[in-house]
Amino acid sequence: KDDERHVLMAGRAFTARDTVSRLYKVNIYNGKSKLVATSPVANSSFVTSANGHTLVSIGSDSNLMTKLHTKRTKDSEWEQIAAMDGLSSDVTPLSIVDDQYLYVMNSSESDTATAAIIDLDSGETSQLFNNTGHDPTAFLLAPVSRKLVGLEYQSGIPEYVYLDQDSDYVDAYVSITKALPGNSIRVTSATKDGSMLTVLVQSDTNPGDFYLFNREKNTFAYLASAKRGIDLDNLVKTEPISFTSSDDIEIFGYVTKPAEGAEIKGLVVIPHGGPIGVRDYWGFNYENQILAANGFAILQVNYRGSSGYGSSFQEKGLRKWGSDIQRDIIEATRWAIVEKGFDPKRVCIYGASFGGYSALQAPLVAPGLYSCAIGFVGVYDLPLLYEEGDIPGRRSGLNYLKRAVGENKTELYDFSPVFHAAKLRDTPVFLIHGEEDPRAPIEHAYRMEKALNEANHPALQTLYFEKEGHGLYEAGARARLYHAVLSFLEQHIENTDW
Repeated sequence: KDDERHVLMAGRAFTARDTVSRLYKVNIYNGKSKLVATSPVANSSFVTSANGHTLVSIGSDSNLMTKLHTKRTKDSEWEQIAAMDGLSSDVTPLSIVDDQYLYVMNSSESDTATAAIIDLDSGETSQLFNNTGHDPTAFLLAPVSRKLVGLEYQSGIPEYVYLDQDSDYVDAYVSITKALPGNSIRVTSATKDGSMLTVLVQSDTNPGDFYLFNREKNTFAYLASAKRGIDLDNLVKTEPISFTSSDDIEIFGYVTKPAEGAEIKGLVVIPHGGPIGVRDYWGFNYENQILAANGFAILQVNYRGSSGYGSSFQEKGLRKWGSDIQRDIIEATRWAIVEKGFDPKRVCIYGASFGGYSALQAPLVAPGLYSCAIGFVGVYDLPLLYEEGDIPGRRSGLNYLKRAVGENKTELYDFSPVFHAAKLRDTPVFLIHGEEDPRAPIEHAYRMEKALNEANHPALQTLYFEKEGHGLYEAGARARLYHAVLSFLEQHIENTDW
């Protein structure tokens, strides 16, 4: 913090063969850089002490083992201090205090992540806090000492737990959360003495505002909006929901409705991507706001396999792509129809990546439930996952597929929409894809389109973007996407077969 000429910057090469991470000391005035350290395992991130002397590296090897290493001095070797199964447990390093104490979130010995301190000298671990139901979604650090003083949890709207580590900053965070209730709070920077904090405040109806918080005066001064030009008066709120699945598992999610008094044209179910280790969060969501502004309600489901609800919940999604995960999405849809009063004749499903896969797989599992299906950059041929794209090109990628998707040829066939296109003839389908997609190659969409055409599908629509990948990054392309999606929903949201 006392070096005003340099920053530490981590980077990784754009090649599947060179997967180690490198830490550089970069001169902010002339751009010159000096290599500080190279990670001992692939796909690593770094945490440094305040003076930059002590380093911690967290990464995973080709067998999906997550490994934690420390480097105590400039010339010392990396020393491994932890290793664990990366798909079922994890350690997240947060900060190093006094060159000796490493604050971490550790789920290697508990189902949900436990806040803990590792003494790098003795190797001893001291536990600070564990929430048995949920993993934290954010970590509150004291800007000067870098001690962990609080945790954010999202079972619904963000809630905060404070730890007795640095009472001055606990008081500051309490003041901030009390002054701005119902928001997600992030301290993004601070003055050197910690007397002034820059605070980012976000919510379901606020894409983000920055404030300057004066700790001594306990006052706020507005600085700027993260996203200008959005009409905040017409944004709608997102409601956290939960229900119990047919096999007695609590499933969480969110419902977003159009403005009060507005006509609800129908419900759009949007499964998130991943599926393993990813989740939806409460907060501002552009896509939800676009759909709600045009009369559509939205259901998001943190199905089994999602992160945030413990290791065992996440493991329940392994090799269940086409079965148990889809059952959670389907049961959530039926729950929303009954409990929230949505018209069962007016329900569509739309998602990206794994969500795109689910958009076509769920109607196969529950025929007649969805009026239409929109798959965006989806995977539809599971055996193809082992042949094309950036995942099978790495040993770690192949090991991930074996763990997450499985190798049972019968299941891969049964769980692939491309082999069951004839069963989708009564469901209007819209396929959207980027032709330069490295994660879910365009071949998935081409094969799905061919299969649907061979089945004489009566209501198939496609939209392919020549220069886009696994998602759309050009503003004009995103505008085309949403115009097309809204038009398709308007045309097909009503199921006349009910």
